[in-house]
Amino acid sequence: MLNFTEAVKKIMSEKNITIAQVARETGYSWQYINDLLKNKRRWNEEIMGKVGKVVGLEIRYQPKATGTDGQ
Repeated sequence: MLNFTEAVKKIMSEKNITIAQVARETGYSWQYINDLLKNKRRWNEEIMGKVGKVVGLEIRYQPKATGTDGQ
């Protein structure tokens, strides 16, 4: 399972999407997007949604299973 940063990088590479394109389409600076992709900054829901939309990544939230019996 890929984490969010790895998934974004993979899709960007596959689709030849640049950091500049992501920055332009999200309204964030090139440096901010670059820092996110290098794990120098933390993602939040807002930026995850915007970047996900630009690269075509669907984000699904689901509860984490706890315990061995699912409770």
